[in-house]
Amino acid sequence: MRLDLRAKMYIVLVICSLMLLASVGVAFFLVGGFGGSEDAASDSAVEPESIITESGYNKEENTIDTTAYSATILPESSDAGQTYVDETLFLGDSNTARMYRMFDFCTYDNAIGSVGMSAKSLATYACVELNNSGSYVTMAKAVAGMQPKRVIITFGTNDLSPSYKAADFVKNYQTGIESIVEAYPSVDIIINAIPPLGQQHSNQSLTQTQVDEYN
Repeated sequence: MRLDLRAKMYIVLVICSLMLLASVGVAFFLVGGFGGSEDAASDSAVEPESIITESGYNKEENTIDTTAYSATILPESSDAGQTYVDETLFLGDSNTARMYRMFDFCTYDNAIGSVGMSAKSLATYACVELNNSGSYVTMAKAVAGMQPKRVIITFGTNDLSPSYKAADFVKNYQTGIESIVEAYPSVDIIINAIPPLGQQHSNQSLTQTQVDEYN
């Protein structure tokens, strides 16, 4: 029996649908299926031997004597409120960038975070574009342009290296801080400690012992 045009169209549609379902099935099979295989693949991307645990770490070794620096180390205090945050300009590396890109602790109006930036680049690295000017300036010049009441600076994670001594870190960081003082002398400056590392981490060159030394 001959098929009319409509019947032929239905047959073609059914064949196309079956081919589409087959293609989808093959695609899911190739990428790991519907279940938890994706998570397993993600976990396997981090080789166990790349995760290190610092052995012999002594948290008391580089404890700061806060009584010796009572005039400069800020004690813990109650929440100063949103006004304090709005009056503050946060400067730093990716730790600062995450504060406004991911967690909404602050905004682009009061935070400048340059991913991968080190403290020794603070005085010289032009990484800030003000008011869509098309040109970039250093963080010190950005402070002078934005004129905050205070800046909170968080660098150091990207400076960590077995060959980079704490004394050199301090010297280079001081040069960067002084560039901010020179650019805008009236600003209050607060230096954050380098955030602690996880007990287990994948970067072989980073140790909490060195973090403590730098701090």
